[in-house]
Amino acid sequence: MPGLRPLQRAALSTLHSGSRIARGGLRGVDAADAQQVVAFPTPTVQALLRYGFIEEEDHSGVYRATDHGLRALEVLPPW
Repeated sequence: MPGLRPLQRAALSTLHSGSRIARGGLRGVDAADAQQVVAFPTPTVQALLRYGFIEEEDHSGVYRATDHGLRALEVLPPW
């Protein structure tokens, strides 16, 4: 498993807590969903996509954790 940088781990933790993440900003996310979406820098989201830890929900730029991503978070050592 790749070593995760602090922002990558924070993004996975955000997903684990029930929120979703977005790349860079919340453009394309409607106001009702925006309260449950946390924006992270594009490189952070791209790395999590590359590792297979997240997947795009739809074409709005909102991402959710994959089963692989949630399992990875469970086995990571504590901060």
